[in-house]
Amino acid sequence: MCTIHRSRSVLLAVSLGVTPGLAQVTTEQVAVPAAEGWRAHRIYKSESGIWYARAAMVAPAYGAPDLIVTDDNGRCTVLSVYSGRWTARSVEPDHGWLAPSAPADVDPRVAGRELYVAGRHGNVHQVTVRPRAHGGWELESVEIGHVAAEEFHTIVADDLAGDGKGAELLAFAISGAVYALAPQAEPGFTQRKVATLPGRVRQAVVVPGTPPRLFGVARSGHLLEMRWRDGALTTRVITREPMGLGRIARWRAADHPVLYVTRDDGVVLRFAERGGIWNREVISVGAQGLRGIVSGRFCADPKCEAVMVFGYGKKVQLVVRRESGWAVEDVFESPDKGHWLAVGEFDGRNSTEEVAATGFGGEVVLLSRPPGFGLDARVAVLEPEQQRGASDRPIRVAIKAGEQATKELSPLNYQGGFATKTMIYQTLVRRGADGGLVPGLAASWRFDAGEKAWVFALRSDARFHDGTPVTAVAVAEHFRRWIGLPEHDWLSANRRIQRVEAVGDRQLRILVDRPCALLPALCAINPTAIAAPSSRDREGAWRRAVGSGAFAFEGVREGGRVLRYRRFRPGRERGPHDCVDLVRFRKTPDDDPIAALRRGDVDVVVSTWNLNVDPSRAAALRNDPAFLVQDGPGSSVVYLDCEDRGRARDVALRRAVAAAIDRAELVRTVEHGFADPTTGWAAPSVRIWPQGTPPRGQSVALEKPLRLGHRRAADRRLADAVAAQLTRAGMRTSVVELGEQASEADCDLTISRTHGIPYDPFLTMVTRFGPPPAGKSASGARSRTNHPSLVSLVRRAMDEVDPASRRELFVEIQRHLDRECPVVPLYAPRRLVLRRRGTAEPVGLTHDLYRLDLTRWTDR
Repeated sequence: MCTIHRSRSVLLAVSLGVTPGLAQVTTEQVAVPAAEGWRAHRIYKSESGIWYARAAMVAPAYGAPDLIVTDDNGRCTVLSVYSGRWTARSVEPDHGWLAPSAPADVDPRVAGRELYVAGRHGNVHQVTVRPRAHGGWELESVEIGHVAAEEFHTIVADDLAGDGKGAELLAFAISGAVYALAPQAEPGFTQRKVATLPGRVRQAVVVPGTPPRLFGVARSGHLLEMRWRDGALTTRVITREPMGLGRIARWRAADHPVLYVTRDDGVVLRFAERGGIWNREVISVGAQGLRGIVSGRFCADPKCEAVMVFGYGKKVQLVVRRESGWAVEDVFESPDKGHWLAVGEFDGRNSTEEVAATGFGGEVVLLSRPPGFGLDARVAVLEPEQQRGASDRPIRVAIKAGEQATKELSPLNYQGGFATKTMIYQTLVRRGADGGLVPGLAASWRFDAGEKAWVFALRSDARFHDGTPVTAVAVAEHFRRWIGLPEHDWLSANRRIQRVEAVGDRQLRILVDRPCALLPALCAINPTAIAAPSSRDREGAWRRAVGSGAFAFEGVREGGRVLRYRRFRPGRERGPHDCVDLVRFRKTPDDDPIAALRRGDVDVVVSTWNLNVDPSRAAALRNDPAFLVQDGPGSSVVYLDCEDRGRARDVALRRAVAAAIDRAELVRTVEHGFADPTTGWAAPSVRIWPQGTPPRGQSVALEKPLRLGHRRAADRRLADAVAAQLTRAGMRTSVVELGEQASEADCDLTISRTHGIPYDPFLTMVTRFGPPPAGKSASGARSRTNHPSLVSLVRRAMDEVDPASRRELFVEIQRHLDRECPVVPLYAPRRLVLRRRGTAEPVGLTHDLYRLDLTRWTDR
């Protein structure tokens, strides 16, 4: 026997000045899809997998039971519910996974009941509630035991002696050893080994009686009955299965002991005891790797016998005894493997109990029956669930954006996404429905040829989100932060601007060295969208995102996953739908917005420049009654880029390639109809640019196949389809994936895309066909053309201040493209909106790929 003296396990605060207990976090429960007759709400998301869960009363003053969960990082969290809001109070006593006990009065030196956790590193900790001011509380951890070279997978705290003198504490180790820990007179706990079992016990349940009995399931396949007598643990083997046992539950409503046990191979067993004899019954078989089982009231009939199971198959399933035998129903499908289930009474609006499901993804999902289920028919159900849907929380829209979006949403920083910024900031001018220039923050503008100055009159009603007016002084201050810097040289106007002046509150003058097409550059989000002076401190350091756009930035939520915005309407009261959440997905294939839509993590997926929606998946959703698919014109053009340095220098070859393309076939087979055939440099929706006239059929003899390169895996299907069309026209073509093994210079053709509105048609034209910038800039694109006459036309457009004259030049440039075919336009993918049926129409679709118009949702 050894004595363990208690030592405080303190989590050092690294930020925010938090106390040793982790800062509590309160979140709204989020509705996610479930089977008919069920509701599912995500109530918590951990940073790592959650391995154990238990429903029990931790804070009696709150009335409702709590949910105790422990995760892979050694964190113990108590989740408390109040009117649909869940507060997480955590402590991190260890740095590896932990198993929790039920609350019990083991230690008389501590007021009330304590929790105990033990886990991967062989440590045992006491977790207690520490009162705080105003009725609040937090968790505190104390290390009370340790066994070297052991792992603890189960810990039990209960009155196992049945004498009412307090609870016993047993920790079950991976080796099969069982340790009893008990408080002693002086500070500390005694710790002694009291038994050695055939294998590690994965879970144990207490069956009341005189005395109580403890039943455990072991990885070795043993179902064990244990009793605590006179300070010793006696054991009896009920059965040994030919497979490891994983979880155990008991039917609390039965008048005799009934246990349910899972096997690792997906078998669920029922053991019933009568007269000291146990009867074994197989009640279901399913996916292997069952890791959770609970029994409870899940049906309208209170006498119904039912269990729920969960595991590696990712489905929570209800196993119910019917007159004809046992039946299985799907309740919920998780995106991650399951690891534990817990049952408790968390929602009294029905006659049934609720189930919490946890797993490898770190999410806790609460499953429940709808309000009124199982209640007397005379009970009025004031708010039927089918009328609620997701309208009780902000709409969640998927975006692709890097971590920078959570730190500095500034138009002077090229990271952090586009839609994340266009919600907040406005430019002086923007692109309208036809691609032409329309007012933004500027109500009007003109070019003063005598002074070589662009003069803007600002809108009198424009306000920043901090309430201050948008003045010429504020706009000029923003311009002075970026003009002339080399990273912005991809905008040809950057070197043309000499200075920016404010003339009173409403007039802004931008002086240039010579007449130039400044306005198209001012449509670019980075760096020309205007941030308020209050976005920075007096030393110029970034403080917060403050613009004048339709939405004000509210902050970061859910550990950086969600960016919240609030509708900005000066002088008006807040509306019921003012807030929207942009759910941030990484720019990697494994972080999948459409999968998130299917499981209910987001309500809407909208295709943008950063977020490409696979048309085949959109087509599949179009046939799914649970979802709606909308589409509208896009503005980015997919085209073949002809490499001027090789065989594609031959204009006859380029024209033959252009003549061989069947755009309608590509739209049908590659884009599933979600695209518009395009023959011009700009999409058909960009009406200020003319469509082209493709050359007629020509034949070219080739000694060896053409090489068609593509950069993105998503373009492989298109590359194969184009190669097939060229081969069919007599030009054998092989497909090459660009990367370390091959570059553009190794190919004759490559698949490329224009950037779309607001960068099309002008800025992408300059980037592709115009003179190259003086040096490196934020844009990785490069000008490359061997056509001096084309470069000359583009230069003229860059110097043209009159939009009508510029459109005439667009016609000349398109004619040159038709004749020389340096590029072969294919089609413009349409913008797509994928949403869950029942969600109010949230998005006004425009062809601006960098903008989300969510005012339709907030203003309805």
